[in-house]
Amino acid sequence: KKARMKVWGLLIIMLSVASSEILEDDHLCVRCDLISESDEQALVAIYNALQMDLSPFCHSLTCINYRNVTALSLDRAHVKGTLATEIGLLTSLRSLVLRSINITGTIPTEIGQLSSLSKLQFLQVGFTGVIPTEIGSLKNVTYLMIANEEYYLPFADNIINITGTIPTELGKLTALQFLSIRGTTLSGTIPTELGNITELLQLALTNTPLTGTLPLELGNLTNLLDLQLNFLDVVGAVPLEFEKLSQLQSIYFQALKLNGAFLPRKMASLNSLILGNMPMIGTIPVLQSPLAGFILTNLELTGTLPATLSEITSLVRIELTGLDITGTLPSEYARLPQLSDL
Repeated sequence: KKARMKVWGLLIIMLSVASSEILEDDHLCVRCDLISESDEQALVAIYNALQMDLSPFCHSLTCINYRNVTALSLDRAHVKGTLATEIGLLTSLRSLVLRSINITGTIPTEIGQLSSLSKLQFLQVGFTGVIPTEIGSLKNVTYLMIANEEYYLPFADNIINITGTIPTELGKLTALQFLSIRGTTLSGTIPTELGNITELLQLALTNTPLTGTLPLELGNLTNLLDLQLNFLDVVGAVPLEFEKLSQLQSIYFQALKLNGAFLPRKMASLNSLILGNMPMIGTIPVLQSPLAGFILTNLELTGTLPATLSEITSLVRIELTGLDITGTLPSEYARLPQLSDL
């Protein structure tokens, strides 16, 4: 009891600033002497396993009613240990954010016990091993990011070194709205099960050696607003099923191995289309969409510039470079009322 009061007494003193992860009705854990026994057990284990200084650990916690921890956020903290399996005891945790820390070891399978979790972010963290399949038990999670910052990879010490494949169990996360896997060494194909996450608003898979083709099932993501697929080893064509993505506002495909024609045309909400550095064949697509940005670079497209682009009166920017097209610039483009960059 005395040891507990000594540790939590220091916590009470240290916790004096606001946390960016505070949720509604939550508070800083300024009364950690009242914290629940199970949460106390977990925090002591996590603190000891991380081998970090007390002050930043204190500032990483948010509680509700001073009893249960609802958020744990460590950003650029000095860490040289592992994430304890006792993390699974924090069953009231809604947000777990680890950013730019040199953690070691694997992602604990006990992560799957965090039934209240809505946000899970591992960014530039030194995990090894695989993504545990137990992550598919997080029925309330709406935000999931497992990523490295691609631009800083050559200079970073603490990077995610997870291997294996994207678990098919991610398809069970039916509340998920944001999924980002970036800058990892995960291999295999894009799971068809991702098509089950029909609440998804943003999907970003970038700078990861994924192979195979684009799953037809991604066409089931009818609430999707933003689709980013960059620096992958996927081949084939964009499935016609993508035409069902009626809410999609932004497509960004860069450095893929897609060698088929870009077929989807009837995408009623598409605002921005960026395609670059792919062996994509065919002619320049004419989309029936309210485009503002239309950028095609370094593709194997042929034919002429379509005059029908002038019918998309919302266009602000057109960039067509590195294409194998012929002919002249259609005079109709001069009638685009908002065009400022050509």
